[in-house]
Amino acid sequence: MTKPPTMPDIRILTRSISEEWEDLDLLLGAYTDPERAQTDRLRYLAAVGVKDPWQERRDDGDLENAVKITAVPYHGDTPAETLHIVMLYEECFGQTVKTILAAFPSEQQAEQYGNRIEVDNEKSLWPAYCAIAAVTPNRLSGLPEGWRDNGQQPDYPYFEHSGQAV
Repeated sequence: MTKPPTMPDIRILTRSISEEWEDLDLLLGAYTDPERAQTDRLRYLAAVGVKDPWQERRDDGDLENAVKITAVPYHGDTPAETLHIVMLYEECFGQTVKTILAAFPSEQQAEQYGNRIEVDNEKSLWPAYCAIAAVTPNRLSGLPEGWRDNGQQPDYPYFEHSGQAV
């Protein structure tokens, strides 16, 4: 039996705000096109590098290191107009760790996956929960309102996920 074709991994562009407080990290975009992810990473660095509002929160002060592209599995056979990103939040000793787990073409699939992850974590000593972010693929978000990208794209919508389902 042959396995059905699957989409490649989704590239996730994130901005680390603090080494200690991962739950503050910004989800800047989700990409089906790896080249577009890299281009948007560079655009973000150029726009924010002029005056980084979170510079003093990072111990290393390294903006280049704070903006990363990682890959997560995509659980779908075809591209979707909206990607539903599942994030796991784990709390321990006043810290919250956020892990981006996977992308789905539908909110229902993402919720089912998140619910399974939460059930798996019920026996943990520490609280854990999942949240879902709906993201338009191949589109950079994350610059605060009023910021500019060298005059090319005025006013990106700002996206910061606070642990509440969106």
